[in-house]
Amino acid sequence: MWTNSRFSKPFTVKVSIPKSFVTPGNKNYIFMEADMTIDGFPGGTVLPNSLEKFNSAISIDWIRY
Repeated sequence: MWTNSRFSKPFTVKVSIPKSFVTPGNKNYIFMEADMTIDGFPGGTVLPNSLEKFNSAISIDWIRY
């Protein structure tokens, strides 16, 4: 299905999530690592048991192909 779509080629996406998700010590913190950045922004690997919470709260700001 994805092979013939726009997503079969490289793309960049900007997403937003609640700040509490990336704040170590906050009860909503969902990452395995602390003090990790991706492109200068807080980030890391989402805990497997938090993936559904992450996916439901994410908002896509834009996609560039």
